[in-house]
Amino acid sequence: MQPLKSIYKSPGFWEVDPNRTKVLPFPGKFPTRWAICFRDVQGKKDFRLFTKPDPLVVNGILRRAKGQGYVSLWEFDRGGTIRCSQKNLPRRDFPVLKINAIVCGVYYPWHLYGHGFFDMWMAPIFHKKMKLGAHTFYIYSPYERMLNAGHSSVAKGLQEVAAKSQSVEEIDLGKLPPLPAVIRIQMHCPDCGNHFSKPERYKDLMIRCDECGRLMICQ
Repeated sequence: MQPLKSIYKSPGFWEVDPNRTKVLPFPGKFPTRWAICFRDVQGKKDFRLFTKPDPLVVNGILRRAKGQGYVSLWEFDRGGTIRCSQKNLPRRDFPVLKINAIVCGVYYPWHLYGHGFFDMWMAPIFHKKMKLGAHTFYIYSPYERMLNAGHSSVAKGLQEVAAKSQSVEEIDLGKLPPLPAVIRIQMHCPDCGNHFSKPERYKDLMIRCDECGRLMICQ
């Protein structure tokens, strides 16, 4: 595999191509990477990080995002950027600005990856191995145990597409079967009036308002 520096210096790497259908995962349990860049109020770069997705990194980003300035966020595989967000600071939420829903749907088949950049990483994430012909790579899952029909249907759909391809890179993800819809709970903060939603798995758990940080029960 090429060094990371040579990969991200390829032309157009940091632009989201919504029509790309080739999956180019990184080896290991993390098929994607994050690039994070903070700038001060004058627009000068003062912090930059390349890392594997990690909840501990999210906590650090949220602390740094309390200051003034700007932040740019990218998630990418070896083929280029698949999600990005750019926002002014301070703030607690980071809505996705651009996305390749086709490729993201493979790496995050059970998540709503098009809302907040860090939404799915605010809860435990598990790594599930997928085998596509002679190729094996990992995807992200909110479920520790995957012995249900939902997992089987995703694996079967990927394998059917892989059977028509020569490698993971050539898989036409547009032929994947539709995935089950994720049920979300609508929330309203009595302090700031913010309306937001959380996946059903947060039901009866304590969560924070996206805007003011108030703690409340998700129900």
